[in-house]
Amino acid sequence: MKKLSFFLFIALVIAGTLSANAQRAEYDVIPLPKEVKVDSANVFVLKNGMGVSFDASSEEIFRNVVFLRQWVEETTGISLKLTPTDKKAAIRLSLDYKEAKDEAEAELTEQQKEAYRIKVDKKGISIMARQPIGLFRAIQTLRKSLPVMKNAEMVELSYVEIFDEPRFEYRGVLLDCGRHYFSIEFIKKFLDVMALHGSNQFHWHLTEDQGWRIEIKKYPKLTKIGAWRDSKVCAWGDVKPDGIRYGGFYTREDIKEVVEYAKERFVEIVPEVDIPGHSQAAVASYPEILACDPENRHDVWLWQGVSSDVINVANPLAVQFAKDVIDELTELFPFGYIH
Repeated sequence: MKKLSFFLFIALVIAGTLSANAQRAEYDVIPLPKEVKVDSANVFVLKNGMGVSFDASSEEIFRNVVFLRQWVEETTGISLKLTPTDKKAAIRLSLDYKEAKDEAEAELTEQQKEAYRIKVDKKGISIMARQPIGLFRAIQTLRKSLPVMKNAEMVELSYVEIFDEPRFEYRGVLLDCGRHYFSIEFIKKFLDVMALHGSNQFHWHLTEDQGWRIEIKKYPKLTKIGAWRDSKVCAWGDVKPDGIRYGGFYTREDIKEVVEYAKERFVEIVPEVDIPGHSQAAVASYPEILACDPENRHDVWLWQGVSSDVINVANPLAVQFAKDVIDELTELFPFGYIH
């Protein structure tokens, strides 16, 4: 009887040790998927060294798998192996999911293209989608479900079936870099957070009265003059200009780098260049062709709000300026829209 009690005690200690080292995934994430069916009585245990199977012939799927491995390790410390041909791998990614037999003949909506299913059972974690973008969305949901542990030996995942697709086709976030310059490193972090929360349109506000932030080859003074102002703060009311030289801009190479970074995360960029209003930085750079009163002095604006110093649309040279800028924008941003 004593031996039996001793073995029961040891078993309880081992079980307690496992529970201490293995935290449970939580599927209550933001944004919440459309359908989440959890079986909390059963768990799959994700451990170091487990494999991920996928279609290695697809560059987009491979990139998704690399993201998955990176994010799981960053979140939990668990390191996964890429085992593309292992059909019994702990995590399996595939594009073989359809909602109906005749779906292949129908034209998918943008939301359906992003749809995915996640299933966790005794076989492991199955991630299915129609297109690589759906796999990316699923990976983000899985990533947010995992506990943040950094040095976990294992993670428990309750059995679950998740179905999701976005409610809206266009899910945008705006960042105003015209009034305040943000570094490329910050922009990338911003895109990462957007992708984490399912946003797909980065509205990049690049010009304002208070600063012009994008290099335009045909008009170099836009960044030589228009990207800089003589006050770090935008003055308002009792807050006066501080006299600190402030500014910055994005080179064409910077733009290309951000565009590629965004595309890898299935985010499109809507560049915003304001004309004819919100344009005092441009007017200060080329008053001879843009200003309504070119004989007067024009400076990059130091104040909040909107300046009344606007581009003179009655001047054919100003109209040509707008066309030239738009031509360069379309060259730099291979997406559907310009603001």
